[in-house]
Amino acid sequence: MRWRSRRALLQHEVRVLGPWLFALPVAVVCLFAVTVTLMWLRQAHHFDIANVVMAGIEGAVPLVAGIGAATIASNEPAMELQLAVPSPYRATLLRRLALFLGWSGLVEAAIVTLLAGAWPWTLAKSGLPGYLLSWLAPLLWFGAWGAILTLLLRSRAASVAILGVAWVVELFFHDALAAHGWTRALYVFATMFNAADPFWGLNRFEWLATAVILFASLWFYLYNGEWCLRGEESTPS
Repeated sequence: MRWRSRRALLQHEVRVLGPWLFALPVAVVCLFAVTVTLMWLRQAHHFDIANVVMAGIEGAVPLVAGIGAATIASNEPAMELQLAVPSPYRATLLRRLALFLGWSGLVEAAIVTLLAGAWPWTLAKSGLPGYLLSWLAPLLWFGAWGAILTLLLRSRAASVAILGVAWVVELFFHDALAAHGWTRALYVFATMFNAADPFWGLNRFEWLATAVILFASLWFYLYNGEWCLRGEESTPS
């Protein structure tokens, strides 16, 4: 009975969030798959194909995860009721974030597993830690920032804009970010451009640690009902 109730709860959360939200990571993967297929048919260089693959795994899907997290954090029309019932609102929001980020992680894991088995040359890192950290660290980082920025700025649009600008800046100025120790902690595309460099492992650890700190901060923020109600002003954005 407990398993059935949990399944029913997850099904309810999927209906509340909307199937289109869960389709976003899949759509991004399909878009990159079409691009890579066209490059392969046109006999593009393996290096260029691998870069596009890593751009999707390390950059595009995590960015979409951040946008999805921002949407989840800003979309609760019954927040006052949620805060009044025994089940805290923070539990509902964190459950929805976990559901969406978990789904995005499954999409990433599936595509990386497929590539590792069929075309391992498309992946910049080898071995389970390399495969896992290539996408897990940026996925959690973008997801955490997407949610907490929406709540702090009281605007989903502002949160998504910041994430998008950060993504573009990281892509175009990756050499500058990789050149300095203090900027490497902010470096998204370490696997795509600097997988062989010694700082790669530290970069992934810093990103995971930052994501943990951000999710902990999100939990404490949601613990205060008054802050949440003030943040509800951002819901339409």
